[in-house]
Amino acid sequence: GGGIASGSLASEEDVRADVERVLAIRRGAPGSRLLVDANCGWTGAQAAQFLALLNAEGVQLALLEQPTPRGDLKELKEARGACQRHGVLLAVDEDVRNYEDARRIIEGDFADVLNLKLAKCGVVDALKTVALAQ
Repeated sequence: GGGIASGSLASEEDVRADVERVLAIRRGAPGSRLLVDANCGWTGAQAAQFLALLNAEGVQLALLEQPTPRGDLKELKEARGACQRHGVLLAVDEDVRNYEDARRIIEGDFADVLNLKLAKCGVVDALKTVALAQ
């Protein structure tokens, strides 16, 4: 079947446990696009390991959201490189709380997708960010 299977991973464990969770979802929803939110739980190296392990199992994510801690652009850049190598879109939400955050993410090419939360960034900054992203 089609559809989208999404999930949040808030694991502090070895990323292998997170890989096992995704594999279980894949078995249960074999035709679905997979979206994973790591909730700031990994380093860039752990995100790279996660994607490599999934790739070795023949599983392709459509999108990985916020794999690294908010504000840690060095780790985010490492995760971004891993996503690019594996053909996975990288989204951020915690790293985009205002227009300046969004500008930094866009200009530094740190992500493919900005997930704007109006409660965090406000309507004016969200509209300015949308204009910048276009």
